[in-house]
Amino acid sequence: MNKKYLFSAILLCSPMLLLAQEHAIDTVFVFDNQLDNSRKVQKISKLKEEDLLKNTTNLSEVLRFQSPVNIKENGRGMVSSPSFRGTTAQQTAFIWNGINVNSPFLGQGDINNLNLLGYDQLEIKSGGGSVIYGSAAIGGTIHLNNELTFNKGFRQSLFMEYGSFETVNTFLKSSYSNEILSVKFSGNYSESKNYYEVPEKNYQNINGQYQNKNFNL
Repeated sequence: MNKKYLFSAILLCSPMLLLAQEHAIDTVFVFDNQLDNSRKVQKISKLKEEDLLKNTTNLSEVLRFQSPVNIKENGRGMVSSPSFRGTTAQQTAFIWNGINVNSPFLGQGDINNLNLLGYDQLEIKSGGGSVIYGSAAIGGTIHLNNELTFNKGFRQSLFMEYGSFETVNTFLKSSYSNEILSVKFSGNYSESKNYYEVPEKNYQNINGQYQNKNFNL
């Protein structure tokens, strides 16, 4: 009898779990609301596209020469780790339009896997106030932001460079917007044989070649 009563109780309660309500959502905005609130109480350094063009090699060079971020790099194209004020790369978070894009396996962002010109602006916020983005951001955060504009029509820019050791770096950025639609696309391709020599130590780098491809939409 107990089993029958128990079974009946489950049947009576189970329909309650199926009740739900739906609401139509007209517009969804995705933006870094926490960063906007932090401007009132914390210093945030901002680098626009014209600032990024001063160090067009890669994102590591921009952060090294134009920000308080410490960069530990194992050579061009290799793993590059950022850190703030004595913390490690595991306490530094890369935030793309409000979304943490650190590697879930390494717990840090590899700078050389992020193309330089795929963002409209770059903002750097140091200090413990960045913990709102998680415990892995207690050192600071690096924000890669895109701005959606309207009624700008079609725009396109192309960047190319060629250097020593068969180094090639190209970047294409396109955008189109009208009254109701805004689309941005960017692509980056870079490669290098990277076989440089260090005569003082009788050393030649023979395994430093790299090739990176990035696409943003």
